Amino acid sequence: MTGIMLDLPENKIVDTSITSKLRTDFVRIRKRAIPRLVNMKDNEMKQVLDNYHQEYKKILELHIDEKMSKEDNISALIDLSRLREEILLLIIQGYRIINDRIEKNKKISKERQRR
Repeated sequence: MTGIMLDLPENKIVDTSITSKLRTDFVRIRKRAIPRLVNMKDNEMKQVLDNYHQEYKKILELHIDEKMSKEDNISALIDLSRLREEILLLIIQGYRIINDRIEKNKKISKERQRR
């Protein structure tokens, strides 16, 4: 697992069907990602999280098709915002796992030093 690999349009223009598909695809990816992250070594997990961050940056470059209706435009913007939020939450969860491991190792180390 090296990244999320969403099917982003090359022209960086999205409409409601594309944003909806991107969100659906990411939900599927996220459900598989969390259990895998837990079993990775920290350095491997950091690389995967960096890949997610790179994908997030690509999503920031997407813009809405100006030919859409106002309602579709709003819907697509909401989907993009949610997708960005979901990716950031996954990245945060990954770093929380790493941080929890570090804290656990610190406690174990302190307990060993006391003995």
